[in-house]
Amino acid sequence: MQELVKTLYDRRLLIKRPDPDDAHHIVVELSKSGEKAAHDANKIMRAIEARMASSLSSADRRRLLDTLALCLVNLDDHKNNGGSQKLTV
Repeated sequence: MQELVKTLYDRRLLIKRPDPDDAHHIVVELSKSGEKAAHDANKIMRAIEARMASSLSSADRRRLLDTLALCLVNLDDHKNNGGSQKLTV
């Protein structure tokens, strides 16, 4: 995570500032350039997702969304249980 933050900061996509509530921490937020990059990336991602799902029926899309939602629940459960177990596929 630290390397990702450093890379984004070096590319001027993030702003760092001291945390007003804790001198040992910093607050990291998107810069104007970072907000634009995130907006542009989301737009591209939505187009890719639409293309990927373009031949799916409504029922298939619903099933896909339900399955992905279950995957997110499983990830959240893993994180809430300490996240230290080895995941197997």
